[in-house]
Amino acid sequence: MRAESGTPAEKQKTAQICISAAAFCILLLRPLPSSWVIAPIVCAALCLFLVRSPDRAEMNDKAGTRCQTVFLAVLISLVMAVFFTVIWLRTRRIVSLHFLDWRAAAPFLLTAVICTPLAIPFLDTLIRTVGQHSENLQPDRTIPSEGKLTAEDRRLIVCTAIAAVSVCSLCSPLYPFNNWVDANCFFTVGKSILHGIVPYRDIYEQKGPLLYALYALAYPVSHRSFFGVWLLEIISGAFFLALAYRTFFLIAGRKSPPALLLTAAICYTVPAFLKGGSAEEFCLPLIMAGLFYGVRSLKLKRELNNREGLVIGLTAGAVFWIKYSMLGFYIGFVLFLAVQMIRRNGAGRLVKLLGAMLLGACLVSLPVLLYFAWNHALGDLWQTYFYNNIFVYGKSSSFFTTVKGLLSGGASMMTFNDATLLLVLFSILTLLWEKKKASAAFVTLSFGFAFGMIYAGGINLKYYSLILCVFVPVGVAQLWKLADRLKCSLSVKPLMRILSVILFAAALFGTENRGMLTVHRAEMPQFIFAETMQDREDVSLFNYGALDIGLFTTADLFPSTRYFCMLNLPSEEMVTEMERYMADGVTDYIVSRGLEVNSPHYRLIRTAEFPDEGTVYTYYLYERQ
Repeated sequence: MRAESGTPAEKQKTAQICISAAAFCILLLRPLPSSWVIAPIVCAALCLFLVRSPDRAEMNDKAGTRCQTVFLAVLISLVMAVFFTVIWLRTRRIVSLHFLDWRAAAPFLLTAVICTPLAIPFLDTLIRTVGQHSENLQPDRTIPSEGKLTAEDRRLIVCTAIAAVSVCSLCSPLYPFNNWVDANCFFTVGKSILHGIVPYRDIYEQKGPLLYALYALAYPVSHRSFFGVWLLEIISGAFFLALAYRTFFLIAGRKSPPALLLTAAICYTVPAFLKGGSAEEFCLPLIMAGLFYGVRSLKLKRELNNREGLVIGLTAGAVFWIKYSMLGFYIGFVLFLAVQMIRRNGAGRLVKLLGAMLLGACLVSLPVLLYFAWNHALGDLWQTYFYNNIFVYGKSSSFFTTVKGLLSGGASMMTFNDATLLLVLFSILTLLWEKKKASAAFVTLSFGFAFGMIYAGGINLKYYSLILCVFVPVGVAQLWKLADRLKCSLSVKPLMRILSVILFAAALFGTENRGMLTVHRAEMPQFIFAETMQDREDVSLFNYGALDIGLFTTADLFPSTRYFCMLNLPSEEMVTEMERYMADGVTDYIVSRGLEVNSPHYRLIRTAEFPDEGTVYTYYLYERQ
């Protein structure tokens, strides 16, 4: 019999998959000099677990049926090993079309050879799990279930999250560095919190304090890279995909791992994902929780209870303190609930539910307010996070500005997140066709207010629409239901299982970040400048002419000035202060992108060029004379 979830056998099997996933990650790494030592240790540990597995007899009984999937897992693993090793060797200049330095390449080739068989259980889990729930299952036409996740489901979700985040996010060890200026700003402020520097009061940035707290958690894991952020992204992605999977089940009436892979491929490869580590990415599981509760309430035809209201309030409070412009979803959600509950039971039950939501939001807000009150920075919190973002950062508010912003937002979504927009429109139309007016109204109101609050201010950046990917599972589920009505067979046979995984992997490598795969750290200004500065200790730095380019991260420095970089904010005070820093020679170094520094106190010591978003920028490093 199959081992139950939580038993020693099941826990040991999960441990095997975790170790195999670690080997898979080492395989994805640009092989480090120490990885040829790490790999045999991981190999020995995995072998030990396999030998001691209590359900080994069951595995032997099913050896014949699993032979094909294991073989294909080996084949995929070998192809990936060769692919990533060749990429690494090319970027290290160890191998070219006419030259191969075997002495230098040997440790890295050895790593790939050792880690390839280690990664087989990880890939085999992906392949075997895909389709096992969908065969011979028909949509539930009677009483819908809540779609509880099994141990196999959880393993598939975690594997999918690891694969999607590792390939699509520049925070992943697969890439040399995340050079996105926003992520570096968040990391600089986050690590500064751990050293007693208070956001807004001592260091100026525009996002919410909870986002900085997340990056503060990542700093102890790795001081000079985004490895800790990558781990947080995997955790966030796993929760998001778990809720998306359950939402899909509620709508479609069955589980379908290919639908999970499709959802992950869409959400993590749209251009709006950008480079990884955004506020929108970390808010995906929070808003997905609200969407899941809303769908479950409609599907089970019952009202939300106070516990669910408390959870929704907690997630809304977290979103508020990360980036409150994404709260539009909750406005549409509460408006829909208000109409539904007043029509059924009057306002009494609604007031209790709203009270539970407010309690949840207050529970999140209280620690934040206490932190700033303790540091005498409540005024700075109000001025920077609220007043400046609303009245200084945004464009002047008027009807025509709002309409122009919404039209611009629609054009932006069609450019950077067209899949989500099309799936939402498809969902609304098919729900109306099915005469599910309440569900169509729920999707329309929640999406409409979310979209409106993001773009009504007139500011339109590429990554803004990523948060709207929470509606992708709804559209995918409607597609599956349409296929059922058209009598299309969605049962996943062995060949289709392999094809699903291959297509998923191929879709991930469609990410716009794939060009960074062939870049080495030695080519990036962040590492060139950090190496130049490494001979001096306790140096100070500020970033001029652009947002944080990442030198604070690669050199592991903390800002000594309030305005540590040039933000996208029309602030005369910021410009004046930075001019004073240069005129008085306040810091030991100045780094700039695209702008030269004209000050008698500083001399240019290094320059470097590097492309970003299709534009080649010149980076300058100045040293105080």
